[in-house]
Amino acid sequence: MLLPDELAALQAAEARYPRNRLIVIIVTLVLTFVPAAIYLPGAGNLDHLLGKDEQVDAVVESVNTNGSCRKPRRTRYVIEVRWESSFGSGSDTYTQCGNPPTTGSSVQVWVGPSGEVSRNSPTADLIGLTAISLGVAAFTAGIGFVIIITSRRQRQRVLQAGVMTLAAPVAVEVSRGQKSTVLMRHLPPQPHPPGRNTQIGVVLYAQQGSTPTTRTPRNIAGSWWMYLAPPVHKSKRNALLYRGQERCWIDFTPPKR
Repeated sequence: MLLPDELAALQAAEARYPRNRLIVIIVTLVLTFVPAAIYLPGAGNLDHLLGKDEQVDAVVESVNTNGSCRKPRRTRYVIEVRWESSFGSGSDTYTQCGNPPTTGSSVQVWVGPSGEVSRNSPTADLIGLTAISLGVAAFTAGIGFVIIITSRRQRQRVLQAGVMTLAAPVAVEVSRGQKSTVLMRHLPPQPHPPGRNTQIGVVLYAQQGSTPTTRTPRNIAGSWWMYLAPPVHKSKRNALLYRGQERCWIDFTPPKR
């Protein structure tokens, strides 16, 4: 069963859930503006997005190669163009991946009051910048909320299972997997198929003389006794791992027989 200090640690973690949710929201909002913060300081970019540019037909003065583009994997070209507009006349360069125009041909470009040339229209760049910003926001919020919601559900299951009578101990071997995953394998006699590793989530770790923590300890690998708790969820199980002066509550999906 859960010890008093373990129960207090889980309840304290539960109390931090609203704060963690607020942190995810704040980080998401900050990162949403990062693409704009990178794009707007560029020369003429703000005027371009505000629609102050003028579309003109420019003459290609030269075409030079400048390395390659990663996506798609094609040659990068630097195209120098000369143009005339209501802002005056001038020349500038832009880069393009593949399919370069020929020298002397005419191309349509957007020219701003500062003389900066853009190949894309203000509308296209605005849509692209908005899409990138929303993509960053969705990715950040998605990852953040998955992490805190998954952790909360694991804690809630342990809080329920921790007041129940646990099963007799079974020998297990815990190891580290790739990307910080933690794996558990049953030792003989095995209630599950031999040699099969099960990924587990560490919900709470406690060691005598130390405050229980929700962080996974570095020295978790090794042999443990597992005390399985009665099921409190249709597809998840909880258990207490015990080793000497160490206790570790875990959450996992049992392997299919």
